[in-house]
Amino acid sequence: MKRVELKGPRPEELDMVAEIPIAGELPHGDSKEEKEKRLDYFKAMAYASYALIWYLGPPQGDVTRDKDSWHLIVEYKGHRFWISDRAGEGVIHLHCPPDRIPPKGVIEELRQIIIFLLENPDPLIRAIADLT
Repeated sequence: MKRVELKGPRPEELDMVAEIPIAGELPHGDSKEEKEKRLDYFKAMAYASYALIWYLGPPQGDVTRDKDSWHLIVEYKGHRFWISDRAGEGVIHLHCPPDRIPPKGVIEELRQIIIFLLENPDPLIRAIADLT
């Protein structure tokens, strides 16, 4: 997997090909329990964002998709993927151009790599993320 420079279609022209659940739905409400759940939600999403940016490089280009706060562009097995978070939904999305969607096996491999990176962090990444 390698990081590539921003080229090709704009994010709003891409099709979502996979979703990786991170934190569930954003809790609403003012009770102490809901506020604690909301804090846990934001910590989980922040860690996922931080870890992926650590491993895959800084965000690229302008974010134009509604509710995305960042996106990365990577090439994996000859296919280009746009990876982004989905604030408020607690997920990471993988996108591809509609005319160049990779085989399902390639999509699933990249999805599993991302899950592995998030579930098995380098101790330094976890320590830095815990400081925020």
